[in-house]
Amino acid sequence: MNEIPIEDIQEYLKDEPTFVIDSLPIYLNPNHKNISIDLSGGADSALTSWLILRELNRRNQDCTLHIISHHRCWKSKPWQGFISKHVYDHLYKLRGNVKMIRHTNFIPEGLESIAVEGDNRTGENICVDEYRDMLIFDLDIDMGYNCTTMNPPIPMENRVLSRDKDAIAEGYLVDHNERLANPLAYTNKAWVIKQYKDNNILDLLYVTRSCEGYIFNRDPAEWDGTRQEDCGECFWCLERHWAMDENGVPHV
Repeated sequence: MNEIPIEDIQEYLKDEPTFVIDSLPIYLNPNHKNISIDLSGGADSALTSWLILRELNRRNQDCTLHIISHHRCWKSKPWQGFISKHVYDHLYKLRGNVKMIRHTNFIPEGLESIAVEGDNRTGENICVDEYRDMLIFDLDIDMGYNCTTMNPPIPMENRVLSRDKDAIAEGYLVDHNERLANPLAYTNKAWVIKQYKDNNILDLLYVTRSCEGYIFNRDPAEWDGTRQEDCGECFWCLERHWAMDENGVPHV
């Protein structure tokens, strides 16, 4: 796998307004009054939200943080909305002086696997994109954050490692035209878990859920509203467990 040195990220963002976490620069414009973060309920987006909240408080920046949760697979994985709400509630207690607003929408289950003719995106992606555009327009959001990390160096069948690149993609870390940032795009999950450990916020980590496995041996309609046990077998479970092991963090 072709690693991208963190020095390359620092060089790429050297002229941008950033704050630095464990050598990683993260874009944050001091003039922005509204920021959106896609919060799935996973570890990456929860950490990004916490880091942005902490930095906004440190700067005493007058800014509203809009937390957006797109509820996907609400029939087959109905707990996803439950998890994202719990993560938001935990973050809300840590917001300090920053104003936070939560926005939600539902992605119809039928769109999850429908390909759009002439476009390599799925119907789901188009729906999410259009919803984000609507929020940016209606709320005058200055910058939105996506929060997906690269994949870890563990063998996964039929899985392309997103960090297997020769260079940083142009405009991917920060796209001013789209008003969008991907601060963790070239950072692996072990770096993410390290931030939870170093900043003593493992309680937030344990509220998050990375598993993308389905309910096993049960009809989704019978879900009782409690936290669903991780499957321990999907890519995202293996990725999370690998990263926790790298940092000596117990699986809870």
